[in-house]
Amino acid sequence: MKVFMRRTYLFVFYLLIFSALFGLPGKATCQSDTVVRVNPAEVTLSPGKSYVVEVWVDGVEDLWAFSLEISFDPASLTVPDSSLEQGGFLSTDQNIIFINQVDNNRGLIEFVMTQKRDPITDPFPLPRDGSGALIRFQILAKNHPGESNLNASHVLLSDRDGVEIPAEKEDGVVHITGEGVFVYLPLISY
Repeated sequence: MKVFMRRTYLFVFYLLIFSALFGLPGKATCQSDTVVRVNPAEVTLSPGKSYVVEVWVDGVEDLWAFSLEISFDPASLTVPDSSLEQGGFLSTDQNIIFINQVDNNRGLIEFVMTQKRDPITDPFPLPRDGSGALIRFQILAKNHPGESNLNASHVLLSDRDGVEIPAEKEDGVVHITGEGVFVYLPLISY
């Protein structure tokens, strides 16, 4: 009996040493190829013109939820509240949107969304892999020539267990041209 106990203790001891050196099998959480980017990265607008911008995720694995804050120069751009919507990468019918707001005074877009589990229609919805649009919104250029960055100031992606998915961020820029120069020529008639 002593020999059996001693072998068991040695087995457990070696198993612990092996686990400490090589790690236990489990879910990998490092995804260095994941990128959250403003699409398109560069837009040129004249005052009064608008354009639809999307925030994309590329190369993600097991995405279940996300939180985004996009900042912009409120002196140069405005974002209509009604234009902010989900991009469709996560399920459009099996989700909960916690925050969906635009603050044009501070120049801030906030969007927080997670998928949900519906025990009747889809008891085991799958997290998403790949690339696609997380959100989309319209930008409207004000009469303030120059540039306005679209900064992904806060990005948080998570899997179904709430584990953060690391991601690189790529911001965008909006170039606002000056008003056109009009030259009036006299009309000469005979």
